[in-house]
Amino acid sequence: MNGFSCRIGSKHEDFSFFQDCDGDIIHHTISGTEVVTISDNPYTFAILDNEDYFCVFSGYLQYPLPDWTGGPPSDSALQAAKYLLQRFKETETDFLDGVYGHFVILIISKINGDVSITTDNCGNRRLFYNTTKEPQFSTHLGTFKNISSSSPDKDDTAFFLSYEFLPENRTIIQGVHYLDSNTILRSSQKKLTIEKKKVSPLPREPLLSDEVTAIDRLYDEFMKSIQRQMPSEKKVAVLLGGLDSALVAAALVSAGKEVETFSFWFENESYNQKFADELSQTIGCQHNWIEITPEIIKNGLLDYDKHFNHPSSISHYPIQINYLVKAIRKRDFTYCFTGDGCDDIFLGYPTVYKRARISQFLGWMPKSILMGIRAVLGIKRLESILGYSDRMTRHILLVLGRKLPVRGFVANRIFDEYSLKSLSQFFKSTPENSVEKRLSYIAHQYKSLSLIRLAFKGKSMVGTTRNKIEGASISNGVVIQSPYNDALFKNLAISIDESLLRPKEKQKSRAIGKYVFVEMVQKYHLLPKEIIFQKKASPVTSLIDVWLMKDLKSTILDLVTDCPFPVSKTYIQDIIKRRSIDNYFREKTLGKTLFQPVSLLITYSRFFQKKTERNSL
Repeated sequence: MNGFSCRIGSKHEDFSFFQDCDGDIIHHTISGTEVVTISDNPYTFAILDNEDYFCVFSGYLQYPLPDWTGGPPSDSALQAAKYLLQRFKETETDFLDGVYGHFVILIISKINGDVSITTDNCGNRRLFYNTTKEPQFSTHLGTFKNISSSSPDKDDTAFFLSYEFLPENRTIIQGVHYLDSNTILRSSQKKLTIEKKKVSPLPREPLLSDEVTAIDRLYDEFMKSIQRQMPSEKKVAVLLGGLDSALVAAALVSAGKEVETFSFWFENESYNQKFADELSQTIGCQHNWIEITPEIIKNGLLDYDKHFNHPSSISHYPIQINYLVKAIRKRDFTYCFTGDGCDDIFLGYPTVYKRARISQFLGWMPKSILMGIRAVLGIKRLESILGYSDRMTRHILLVLGRKLPVRGFVANRIFDEYSLKSLSQFFKSTPENSVEKRLSYIAHQYKSLSLIRLAFKGKSMVGTTRNKIEGASISNGVVIQSPYNDALFKNLAISIDESLLRPKEKQKSRAIGKYVFVEMVQKYHLLPKEIIFQKKASPVTSLIDVWLMKDLKSTILDLVTDCPFPVSKTYIQDIIKRRSIDNYFREKTLGKTLFQPVSLLITYSRFFQKKTERNSL
């Protein structure tokens, strides 16, 4: 585990959060500020303590970096800390201008006691804080769960359990926010201020609409992005999923690295990644299958707040990723690559794309009729009989009743007004229009986007990728990178005309999207065709629904009672009970979890203080 927490003006009363985590825990007192650090790896964590400054750096740097004179920036957290502290001394407000990476940095002046804390400019890492009389800051949201005594905000909770995110950098713990990546938090004489920091964007690339030019430039920049992210270390690991990560593995082998790939392994082989063994034979690397069992998911749920900073409706997925990275670390790897970000910048995600296309033709049915049907489906007895199909139909009708841009923004609602009221008396007085009005306000901020870009923006609001990468890296002390998230490569990719990403003409790559990217892979013979055009498999597929109904049922019913409001166990049991109609949906979707509400609720509960007397209806 790597991270820190600090409080200004008093000693920490409770740091039990870090006690059960792997790593060396050290308490520091610096000019009236109490800091607790935990670390088990010098690659992603460093402390500088000299005559004038105390500095804590958690994370890693990436190119481009102005005036960097060392080797690969991800090689040493200590070197990164020295580099940033020197820049801070020269210009406090501009010291991160042009700097990239995944990090949080804390700097305390021993001369005047001033505290400065900020994150990387892209928001890859988060810094959580409250604004009480004794402000606290932490790399882990979970450190606040035993400190905040306030009841959860009802409107915030209803919105979060509906759409899995909160706007305005709010968190599920009342009074706790995460710092905007464009700002720096300062404390001087115990007075908190949040200042804008200078962040100069990269120069915009001109629109790329010529296919041949786009393909060639993509290839050149992709290979450069691999070089920019490569460490000095010879051995690197790759989390292997589909085409995107397969290409990363192949490129690393070509660059001379000793690559080992890692994938989930399930007893039911229909859930296992196709062509993994074939890829390893083709590019000449070792592949490792890491078994995922109900026990792994159970332990991951119990310790969820130790590793992650955001509850998840697909919690098994970040838990599985964290377990894979833990296995990678045990094999003495400290550098790991993924294919994350490719679908986002090249408009992959077939389901999101289809939804965006369809949304423009909807909205013609009278809203009163749609809402009337929803009201019937909201009858508790009917939901008990129909289960997932009832809830899904209600969600579809809700979307049909919306106008653009809201209709094209977010389609998946986890708990709706009917399921919230069945879940707890806490939500009985929550007006439904407060949730939908809030979503409408957020969606209208992006109304200038095309329908496809709007849908992809809506998907990104949850921050699934950030949550899993941030959590797995912090928990295991492993540098996790993707060339698709390289700043210069992304800058080029977003300049490509939408018609080259999702052309209207039928193409072989139509099912997976990313047309010009796929054409690049083919033109330069980077991968065999059977791997390029393998059937798109969702990375969240697993046996989680079956496990929730059977192996994990008692764990679920125990954990939900840690919620800060009374929960109906009867309703939870009703959601996860076996139904023939649910089995039909599961077979048709191959592992897309039907029990997202339960997953979100369990992980939400982990961020609140355990009650000595647990409430349930």
